Amino acid sequence: QWGGIALVALVVALVFSDVFPSPHEGSQMAAVATSVYPAELDTAFRNPGMGWVSYAFSPTKNTVSDIYINNTDLASTVYTIYFTMGDLNPWRGQYRFDFIDRLILKAREKNQKVFISIVTSSPNSISNGGFTGYGITPTWFFLEHPDPTKWTTIGTCHTDAYGLTLTSVSSPCFWEPHYWNSDFLAMHSDFFIALRNRYNDPAVAGYANAPDWKTSLAGFEFGTFGYWGEWHSPVQFPTGTKATTLQTMIDHQQNTFASAPSQFQFSISAALSANDYTTSSPIPGGVNDPASIAYAVSKGAGITRKFIGQYSDAAHKNLPNPYFSDIDKQYLLNAVQTVPFRGEWGSFDGTFPFKDPNAGNVVTGTLETGIKQALELHASELGWFVPELRTMRESTTGETLEDYFQKRAGYRFVAREIQYPSVVSSGSSLKISIKWSQLGVAKLYKRYYLMAYLYKNGTSVTSLTVDLQNWVSFDAHTWPLGPQDNKWTHTTFTVPSSVAAGMYELRFAIVDDAGNPAINMAISGKDEPDPTKYGRYTI
Repeated sequence: QWGGIALVALVVALVFSDVFPSPHEGSQMAAVATSVYPAELDTAFRNPGMGWVSYAFSPTKNTVSDIYINNTDLASTVYTIYFTMGDLNPWRGQYRFDFIDRLILKAREKNQKVFISIVTSSPNSISNGGFTGYGITPTWFFLEHPDPTKWTTIGTCHTDAYGLTLTSVSSPCFWEPHYWNSDFLAMHSDFFIALRNRYNDPAVAGYANAPDWKTSLAGFEFGTFGYWGEWHSPVQFPTGTKATTLQTMIDHQQNTFASAPSQFQFSISAALSANDYTTSSPIPGGVNDPASIAYAVSKGAGITRKFIGQYSDAAHKNLPNPYFSDIDKQYLLNAVQTVPFRGEWGSFDGTFPFKDPNAGNVVTGTLETGIKQALELHASELGWFVPELRTMRESTTGETLEDYFQKRAGYRFVAREIQYPSVVSSGSSLKISIKWSQLGVAKLYKRYYLMAYLYKNGTSVTSLTVDLQNWVSFDAHTWPLGPQDNKWTHTTFTVPSSVAAGMYELRFAIVDDAGNPAINMAISGKDEPDPTKYGRYTI
């Protein structure tokens, strides 16, 4: 369960009596309908796929306690782009997926899931040797190709990139693979086949109690192309190869998780402006490749967009933003109708407020204006979390910036009215109708379900039967973007005929594919943050 998730309990008189005649065709008895109106909760809490994201900047560090810092209980996800293919594939046919397991186990300490990306090129951020000495692109692949092919056939040795100068981290050059090279694509395919095998079967790990990735990974970001996995690169592709190559690489990565639960989310880091991009006709070529980004988005990938906070304050908000152009924003505003957006701070040096080093280090935004910029763009998530957010106050509400964003990002459900029958017969149907408000700036993008349970004297008696194959009643993922009111859902359950006559407590929860309570609702009466307790909303 996600931390702080509890079943919502309605203490009602559900009377199952054999003295009532059985309704025809299992329909519920209409004689005793009940409506309740839960009170709205004003606190901040976590939910999957929304709110603050904690970053793991060193997931392969020897000291597990240093894997990530600045975590928050409000983050449902720990995110990293700092797995390199070389660290995870140190020798041909050998894999170190235990690094991913370590991050998963660390995140479990706070009931969090992990969202990972794997990169092959990262100038000046990750050593050419990766974190473990085995490369960003695997060193063994580099060494298997002697001079001059390793510099000219399978890769390019850049002497500069976007004005970055060589350092001890990147020396002797910014080496980047030729993604279209058949040997590289074969290695890429082999890697993701191995990753798929590990995803599908924890026994592949080769040691006891390896975590099940299907219950531990929240998603995967396509990251094996371009600097920092951001889908931009100065490498010049041979004519006619770029679109096919990059779509093949996306397919390798997506096919790895073909058996993932429906709540699993893909994403892609999108920087679009340097390529004559138009929202109507993205084309391949140039430094960036928006056509491939559009391909990933068409397959359900959300967008990770960096430089949030740059040019967000009042003095700079209406100036041209060299890092996040208007056409990029328009593309994003179109895309968030169907896929989620995760923002990342636009801090060049990891400090705040935001400064532009290419404009004399002028201050262009603050954490507060950056948060509001993210909300204007309908952000579901924002990272990386920093401790200052706990103490800094939003200027109009007085809320901490931590709470301010968490309560407005993504989605937030309030059950305004709940209708149900207070008397039914065993073996008959029971319909629960709920009028919802959705208060977040974005929406719920994945399908979840409504489950109902019967309790007696605080002990679970049974869950109520519903056909999972046709379980489409909770349809919040189809609602439009942004805040919504008066959205009704109607779910019909079957009360098992084995349930004895008596009075019961009816509880309900929004659950995932596995039937586990997954989404916290903004209605009072829940016991938090202990996820082992069930909330009691007394009617």
